[in-house]
Amino acid sequence: MNRPPHFFVTLFISLSLASCHWLDWDDFRPRPPKDRTTVEKDYRELAATEKKFAAFTEENGISEGFLAFLADDAILFRDGEYVLGIPFYQQNPSSGILSWKPQYADISQSGDLGYTTGPFTFRNSPEDTPSGFGHYISVWEKVDTATWKVVFDLGNFYPPPSDTFPDLVFPQKYPRKIAFVGDTTSLVAALIAQDSAFAQLASTENLRSAYEIFLAESPILFRSGSLPIDTPNEVQSLVASANQQPNLTPVGGKTSVLGDLGYVYGLTERESGTPTAYLHIWKYERWKGWQLVVEVLAIPNT
Repeated sequence: MNRPPHFFVTLFISLSLASCHWLDWDDFRPRPPKDRTTVEKDYRELAATEKKFAAFTEENGISEGFLAFLADDAILFRDGEYVLGIPFYQQNPSSGILSWKPQYADISQSGDLGYTTGPFTFRNSPEDTPSGFGHYISVWEKVDTATWKVVFDLGNFYPPPSDTFPDLVFPQKYPRKIAFVGDTTSLVAALIAQDSAFAQLASTENLRSAYEIFLAESPILFRSGSLPIDTPNEVQSLVASANQQPNLTPVGGKTSVLGDLGYVYGLTERESGTPTAYLHIWKYERWKGWQLVVEVLAIPNT
């Protein structure tokens, strides 16, 4: 029976990962204790902090807002490179009014890592109409096991939308909380290796081949100049036409202490050849392994 070309690449990657115990993720993940506590409290605290961040920034200015809510090691992408967020805003005060609201959020079962995304607008002054539109993606981490801080932030711009976006809807059911305190070095290394496997398949074959293996069932995909692609029909259409072969180079990332949620950020190139950022947020699902749940990739939605 004839096999599609990416079948053999997939087989090679799977065998390689198996040889280094990749598929046995329990080698890296802590053993959870039994507890009936859920992550609802952590989730609601994350959503409330996001809303406070938005309100504080709109009232006090962009620089003051980000300086108040960024973590010490927060990463941003500015002028073609990754920079530390706090020094950037200390040295580059930003004018204008940035407004946003969370539309979707998710959180790790250990309650220490999460992400939010939603629409934003930019105005030069309170009297002006918005001149910039897009969606933000912020990754949050609990600092000192108590305070949510932004550790990574990236935006995707698009033309003025014709419709409004819904507000954040809280889940009806929350997963059990599995709280740990520990080192995530090996977890991060394994996740970056996973992202590298995605990148290798995308560059040697195409994005469609990588999506067929790694994409979650209900992902959110961001493309330059386009609204979020998140409905089943939209995602199916994008995957079917994803013939691009981008060069993706992972730069860094983090995982939750449990190893069930993580992100990798890296570099790719626009059609013009200029460097730009990409972001992958991964979620670990039992029996499936790491699944790509959010992607920000600066290529056109063809």
